[in-house]
Amino acid sequence: MDNLERNEVDMHMHSTYSDGRNTVKELIGLVVKAKLNGAILTEHDGVGGLEEFISLCEKSHIDSMSGVEISSTDMTMHPQTIDVLGYGFNKEIISRDYNELLEHNLNVRIKYINKVLDMYRKNEVMYFTAESLRTHFNLPVKVANKYWIMRARAESLRGRVATLEDAIEFAGNELKKGGRYFAERENYISTKEAIVAIRQSGGLAIWAHPTKTMEKLEKRYENPENIFSKIIERMAYEGLDGLEIYTPYGHSHRKMLLNCADKYNLIVTGGSDYHGECGLIEDVYLGKGGLSYKEFLEIRERIRCLK
Repeated sequence: MDNLERNEVDMHMHSTYSDGRNTVKELIGLVVKAKLNGAILTEHDGVGGLEEFISLCEKSHIDSMSGVEISSTDMTMHPQTIDVLGYGFNKEIISRDYNELLEHNLNVRIKYINKVLDMYRKNEVMYFTAESLRTHFNLPVKVANKYWIMRARAESLRGRVATLEDAIEFAGNELKKGGRYFAERENYISTKEAIVAIRQSGGLAIWAHPTKTMEKLEKRYENPENIFSKIIERMAYEGLDGLEIYTPYGHSHRKMLLNCADKYNLIVTGGSDYHGECGLIEDVYLGKGGLSYKEFLEIRERIRCLK
């Protein structure tokens, strides 16, 4: 990560409603402390916490709107996850008309978590169930993100690993392919289904941190840019509205992504992808890699024109 300046609006953050380390109330406190003018909660495959977040933002004189991060599976070369951010959609419509898609993704996540927990129990590593894990971390929803099993595993390693952060990394490596507790995960919905769900609910569909996809392609293929071009061309055809470019991730690809945005007439967004303590994006990055308040207002006006 380079030395990013803190911007006025952070359009990508998480709370304990998915895999963030802070409650919604705590998160708002950090947003206020960072002196942000705008903030959007973008939980994975669900809209829990949105009403509370937006209400607390309003009380704190911070602009906000509905947000979500929907996982999808791209099959261009091999199954890989592409996250699609949704902004400004009607919460009632997406919950009513596209609940089946969100539920599919959540069930994929939950099945995966139960597989890993079963392996932990069989190897006498830990004896958590999904429900006892939820109680242990005092979570407001079912455990549907692997961070919480990594965190529990990390706690079991106390005394053997130097820091909690190192323990979480160790636990994460155990879950990777070739790791001791690797488990196959079923596919999420398609990119098209994610994009359509957001747009038909009155929102904008944005490819979340596309640079992470580019980095994975670079490790696997000799012609990563050609493959990336095929993916973005297809997603643009499916109705993609924009790219999340201003993030703390992979700045070496920023010029290429900006060119793609220009080529396909896509809007540009940004956010920290804040998760909290021991996350990939640390607390100090809240608000970094985001947008100016002027840019945020322009995006909100574009959403208003869709209504």
